[in-house]
Amino acid sequence: MMYLIPLVFFLLLAFLPSLWVNSVIKKNHQPKNKFHFTGSQFAKKLLITLNIHDVKVELSIRGDHYDPKAKVIGLSNETFNNKTLSAITVSAHEVGHAIQDFNSYKPLKWRTRLVSLIAPLEKVGAGLMVLSPISILITKIPLIGMLFIAGGLLSLFATIIIHLLTIPVELDASFNRAIPILFESNILNTKDRRAAKSILLAAALTYLAAALRSLLDVARWWAILRRR
Repeated sequence: MMYLIPLVFFLLLAFLPSLWVNSVIKKNHQPKNKFHFTGSQFAKKLLITLNIHDVKVELSIRGDHYDPKAKVIGLSNETFNNKTLSAITVSAHEVGHAIQDFNSYKPLKWRTRLVSLIAPLEKVGAGLMVLSPISILITKIPLIGMLFIAGGLLSLFATIIIHLLTIPVELDASFNRAIPILFESNILNTKDRRAAKSILLAAALTYLAAALRSLLDVARWWAILRRR
């Protein structure tokens, strides 16, 4: 029974930030025509003002993100076509990543390199997890299955590291890049400024939640391993 309290607390930390960010962003997607420009138009205008001419702004089915390799700011339909506070704030955040790239911000470069190295390993690790029981049945050697699971756990830990490295990159893009841009543009009133900060903080916390969910996966597989 005593184990349930920390478990519930951990689960709340893992899932509440995602629920909060969805609530905050949804709330600030009203009114629909708060500004005279869409999120994509605002992003393009900022890039021109900042003399960043090699970055494109595109509609993306992958959601809001910045791709430093392709030099593309990808925006979801909600952000790309809407004239809401959430759309403007999220666009400014993604432009913040473009500024990081333009200024050769080292944490962004480290994260980009690490993702390119670890992303394939993550897929391999997931495959090893699935194949571990099959390998034991075929080879009749438990050690082989243990090695498969160990490889999978290492890939999960690598994913956690990426999420943790992403948090300071996101916070910098939000509060050191996007917030000054938004405030200096003089398009936000006092209430909007507070809401914009909430949107940006909530978005950054989703990566902490993702790291905690990955840690839960590690704990789940470790429990399976111990039972064996």
